[in-house]
Amino acid sequence: MTCSSSGPGPQNWPPASHAPKPIAEISGPFLPSFCFFIAASPVSGPNRAGHPIIPRNDRAEPPRYTSPVGKRAAFFDCDKTLIPGSSLYLLARGMYERDFIRVRQIAGFAWGQLRYQLFGKELMDKVGDIQESALQFVKGRHQDELRSLGREIAEEHILPRVYEDIARVIEQHTAEGTDTWLLTAAPQELADVIAQGLGMTGALGTVSELDDAGVYTGQLAGPLLHGPEKAKAVERLALERDYDLSISHAYSDSKNDLPLLESVGQPHAVNPDPELKRIARARGWPIQDLRTRRRALLIGVPSTLGALTIFGAGVAVGSYLTRRKES
Repeated sequence: MTCSSSGPGPQNWPPASHAPKPIAEISGPFLPSFCFFIAASPVSGPNRAGHPIIPRNDRAEPPRYTSPVGKRAAFFDCDKTLIPGSSLYLLARGMYERDFIRVRQIAGFAWGQLRYQLFGKELMDKVGDIQESALQFVKGRHQDELRSLGREIAEEHILPRVYEDIARVIEQHTAEGTDTWLLTAAPQELADVIAQGLGMTGALGTVSELDDAGVYTGQLAGPLLHGPEKAKAVERLALERDYDLSISHAYSDSKNDLPLLESVGQPHAVNPDPELKRIARARGWPIQDLRTRRRALLIGVPSTLGALTIFGAGVAVGSYLTRRKES
């Protein structure tokens, strides 16, 4: 099956098979950097003119910047779009293996995420608490220490898991002269590592606050880059870089990124959750599922169960490593 879309950009996608094929090796320099993932919140997205209306009660048309220069860009989500599963779990595993955090910390943070994902808006007032809990992992640590750690974890656990088909799409966009950007709620420093490893133009992620000595304060330096914040970030980037969003592309798996998808002229649903798949079908957006039918650990897990899987996997990894150290 070939996915097609109107307008400029990759016309035959994915170029090869539909199954996820991890990249065996990614060459090139990696930017040594790191911070820590902050919990994300679900969001409802606005309707985009020119598509069938999806009935919702909370729609507001976002502004779309159109550059007279007509430059094109492509924006990519990370979890379940670039890689199968959660970058949070991969980070936590790498940090535990290096004695940076304890399994109790992983379990406690994952439980907070699970409660939020299960109850959603009922826990909107708890999002700040969940974010603050995550930031405590890096509070008091120097940025240089975490940059080095992040580089190791990204090279070992994250970059080798990038879908081969997505990597080819990025390469094709680049060959056509289209700038490519990673957009993620993950730390800005980690986003930089992934983007540079894939030869992308750049990345936008969540930024944590540093004091004058380069030590993390345990606070955010800006908003969590999730949901509508991604669309806002793209609007700002378009102004800075003279991108024409009406001819630009966006790739995501989640209904949470609906504002991002609706902010561009060429949205793509990749490994979509049920709600995004429904919307994409109604609007005629290209849909591509790169997941295998075998639901391995953290491979294509439903979004509502993602945190629970992270919790179980984190405990399992922690228990195994603890036993190994004691033996």
